[in-house]
Amino acid sequence: MTDPSSARLPMDVIGALTRMVHELFPNLEKFPETEEEVLALTGADREETRAYLGRLRELLPTIAEEPQRPPPTPLIQVVQTVTEFLMTHPGSACQKGGRFKATGMFRRFILGLTAPGQPGEGMSAAELAYATGVPLEMLENWLRKAAKAAQRRPR
Repeated sequence: MTDPSSARLPMDVIGALTRMVHELFPNLEKFPETEEEVLALTGADREETRAYLGRLRELLPTIAEEPQRPPPTPLIQVVQTVTEFLMTHPGSACQKGGRFKATGMFRRFILGLTAPGQPGEGMSAAELAYATGVPLEMLENWLRKAAKAAQRRPR
């Protein structure tokens, strides 16, 4: 029988596999040592068993890896970016008396999120308003004014 440490798997994974075998075969008196004994015990097909064994050998090392966090969605990126901006520029935007107030710097920052390569690129005005906390009507007004100003600029 192969030394489990040669499989380069954490012993916890090997322990879990061994427990699984015992769960699948609770009355197993002797652990099968040869391929013939495994096939006799399980009634499995030799070629299929070998194919699954190859796939398991590829898969098992990945089980012990730390799961990778998926990249944040554009919505989450915008929320994170706006939060960072507000933390470093306190008072640049606020709700006061039921009205949203923002500085010009905040307005330019929000509009900059829609530029190519920025997290808000391609977002609808409604999505951007939701992600930034800027009221939709106000954001649409900012976007209209920015588009008009861009048209007037010489190229």
